[in-house]
Amino acid sequence: MRFSIPSANQAPLTDTRRHYTPRTAIGLIHTCRQLREEFQPLEIQDTEIEVDLRIVNRFIADLVPKPEAWWNKLEIEVPRLYCTFDLMPLVRFQNAARSAVVRATTAPQTCIGFDLPAYITSGAHFDFSCLITNILFLSRTQAWRDYTQDAIVNITVDYHGAVSWIIEVKKDAEEDWMPWDAGTTRESCSKQTWAATRMWKMRVGLGHMIMPNVVVAYD
Repeated sequence: MRFSIPSANQAPLTDTRRHYTPRTAIGLIHTCRQLREEFQPLEIQDTEIEVDLRIVNRFIADLVPKPEAWWNKLEIEVPRLYCTFDLMPLVRFQNAARSAVVRATTAPQTCIGFDLPAYITSGAHFDFSCLITNILFLSRTQAWRDYTQDAIVNITVDYHGAVSWIIEVKKDAEEDWMPWDAGTTRESCSKQTWAATRMWKMRVGLGHMIMPNVVVAYD
């Protein structure tokens, strides 16, 4: 089943099950919240869902009332466009939908979890898909789930020729080395500061992920 621009409600839908009528199902899901909560998990079970990155947050808000009950495969299609994207709703969804397989794809290749390095030679656009997939894959670690719940205000991914991501932390979670520019090198800061950032990465479950920019929400 595929959801694409212009909207989740009006998107062209296709399904691999030939006897299935997706528009009827989606219409019923939208009838009321009670029907959506009861009917949606049964109706789309074993269905692979493809959603355009630009509407995935709306898709989750409109059609996934109980993320913890979601066990389908969700593929996020990353358009070949420069963009900045609010990833926090998707991170919360993946943290709750622990049985779901969520990954970002870009034709003709895909990446899953940490099977690929943070940066590969097939171009920045593919790197962007890998970055999104790897961030979502972090939900498998308890340390990351706890940190996103207790300390993070927002997570943004950015693709404008280069790939980067930004973590915005709560003021009461600020550490001495914050804010942090991901472009900082070992030579341009003190040994203590560099060590503190590496220890933070390991403590919050980032492992070998590329270092994000880190900002503090003072408001």
